[in-house]
Amino acid sequence: ISMAIVSPMREFSRGWRSFAKVSELTIRNIDSFSMGYDFIHFRCTKLESFGFVKIQYNGNRSYSLEAAQREPPMVDCSIVASMNSARIPATTRLQSTTISEREALFLLEHPTAYKNGNNI
Repeated sequence: ISMAIVSPMREFSRGWRSFAKVSELTIRNIDSFSMGYDFIHFRCTKLESFGFVKIQYNGNRSYSLEAAQREPPMVDCSIVASMNSARIPATTRLQSTTISEREALFLLEHPTAYKNGNNI
Protein backbone atom coordinates (compact mmCIF):
# COMPACT_ATOMS: atom_id res chain seq x y z
CA ILE A 1 0.00 0.00 0.00
CA SER A 2 1.38 3.38 -0.98
CA MET A 3 0.63 6.41 1.15
CA ALA A 4 1.71 10.02 1.18
CA ILE A 5 3.25 11.32 4.38
CA VAL A 6 3.29 15.10 4.52
CA SER A 7 6.18 15.36 7.00
CA PRO A 8 8.10 12.05 7.07
CA MET A 9 10.70 13.26 9.57
CA ARG A 10 8.04 14.22 12.09
CA GLU A 11 6.04 11.03 11.51
CA PHE A 12 9.03 8.76 12.02
CA SER A 13 10.20 10.80 14.99
CA ARG A 14 6.87 10.47 16.77
CA GLY A 15 5.62 7.10 15.57
CA TRP A 16 8.65 4.80 15.85
CA ARG A 17 10.08 3.66 19.13
CA SER A 18 13.33 2.40 17.68
CA PHE A 19 15.16 1.63 14.47
CA ALA A 20 17.32 -0.98 16.27
CA LYS A 21 16.45 -3.73 13.78
CA VAL A 22 17.01 -1.47 10.76
CA SER A 23 20.53 -1.57 9.29
CA GLU A 24 20.00 1.08 6.59
CA LEU A 25 17.37 3.77 6.25
CA THR A 26 16.48 6.22 3.47
CA ILE A 27 13.86 8.93 3.87
CA ARG A 28 13.01 11.22 0.96
CA ASN A 29 10.82 14.28 0.52
CA ILE A 30 11.73 15.86 3.87
CA ASP A 31 10.49 19.45 3.93
CA SER A 32 12.95 22.20 4.82
CA PHE A 33 10.97 23.12 7.96
CA SER A 34 11.81 19.68 9.43
CA MET A 35 15.55 20.21 9.11
CA GLY A 36 15.85 22.27 12.29
CA TYR A 37 14.57 20.94 15.59
CA ASP A 38 12.85 17.89 14.04
CA PHE A 39 16.12 16.69 12.47
CA ILE A 40 18.16 17.21 15.63
CA HIS A 41 15.55 15.42 17.77
CA PHE A 42 15.28 12.56 15.24
CA ARG A 43 19.08 12.23 14.99
CA CYS A 44 19.64 12.24 18.74
CA THR A 45 16.80 9.87 19.65
CA LYS A 46 15.81 7.54 16.82
CA LEU A 47 19.17 7.41 15.01
CA GLU A 48 21.52 7.53 17.99
CA SER A 49 23.00 4.12 17.13
CA PHE A 50 23.55 5.01 13.46
CA GLY A 51 27.19 5.95 12.94
CA PHE A 52 26.56 7.14 9.39
CA VAL A 53 23.92 9.75 8.63
CA LYS A 54 23.92 11.99 5.57
CA ILE A 55 21.47 14.74 4.64
CA GLN A 56 21.23 15.91 1.05
CA TYR A 57 19.45 19.00 -0.26
CA ASN A 58 17.45 18.05 -3.36
CA GLY A 59 16.26 21.52 -4.37
CA ASN A 60 12.76 22.92 -4.09
CA ARG A 61 13.09 23.01 -0.25
CA SER A 62 13.29 19.21 -0.08
CA TYR A 63 15.88 16.99 1.60
CA SER A 64 16.66 13.29 1.77
CA LEU A 65 18.32 11.34 4.55
CA GLU A 66 20.46 8.21 4.39
CA ALA A 67 21.53 6.39 7.53
CA ALA A 68 23.38 3.15 8.26
CA GLN A 69 24.26 1.21 11.41
CA ARG A 70 28.04 1.35 11.17
CA GLU A 71 30.95 3.14 12.79
CA PRO A 72 31.01 6.93 12.37
CA PRO A 73 33.52 8.24 9.83
CA MET A 74 36.92 9.40 11.01
CA VAL A 75 37.04 13.18 10.96
CA ASP A 76 39.83 15.67 10.57
CA CYS A 77 38.52 18.77 12.33
CA SER A 78 40.85 21.08 10.37
CA ILE A 79 39.44 19.84 7.04
CA VAL A 80 35.87 20.20 8.32
CA ALA A 81 36.73 23.70 9.57
CA SER A 82 37.79 24.64 6.02
CA MET A 83 34.55 23.19 4.62
CA ASN A 84 32.63 25.09 7.29
CA SER A 85 34.30 28.39 6.36
CA ALA A 86 33.28 27.92 2.73
CA ARG A 87 29.62 27.47 3.79
CA ILE A 88 29.35 30.73 5.74
CA PRO A 89 27.43 33.32 3.70
CA ALA A 90 29.59 36.17 2.39
CA THR A 91 27.44 38.77 4.17
CA THR A 92 28.03 37.18 7.59
CA ARG A 93 30.49 38.79 9.98
CA LEU A 94 33.07 36.07 10.64
CA GLN A 95 33.84 35.14 14.22
CA SER A 96 36.61 33.01 15.65
CA THR A 97 35.36 29.43 15.49
CA THR A 98 36.62 26.17 16.98
CA ILE A 99 35.05 22.91 15.80
CA SER A 100 34.96 19.86 18.06
CA GLU A 101 34.86 16.28 16.77
CA ARG A 102 31.10 16.02 17.49
CA GLU A 103 30.44 19.30 15.71
CA ALA A 104 32.55 18.11 12.77
CA LEU A 105 30.45 14.95 12.52
CA PHE A 106 27.26 17.05 12.56
CA LEU A 107 28.62 19.35 9.84
CA LEU A 108 29.53 16.32 7.71
CA GLU A 109 26.03 14.93 8.14
CA HIS A 110 24.27 18.20 7.45
CA PRO A 111 26.03 19.92 4.51
CA THR A 112 23.87 23.06 4.57
CA ALA A 113 24.75 23.87 8.20
CA TYR A 114 27.67 25.96 9.36
CA LYS A 115 29.14 27.16 12.64
CA ASN A 116 30.25 30.76 13.16
CA GLY A 117 31.58 31.59 16.62
CA ASN A 118 31.98 29.54 19.77
CA ASN A 119 28.82 30.46 21.68
CA ILE A 120 26.80 27.65 20.15
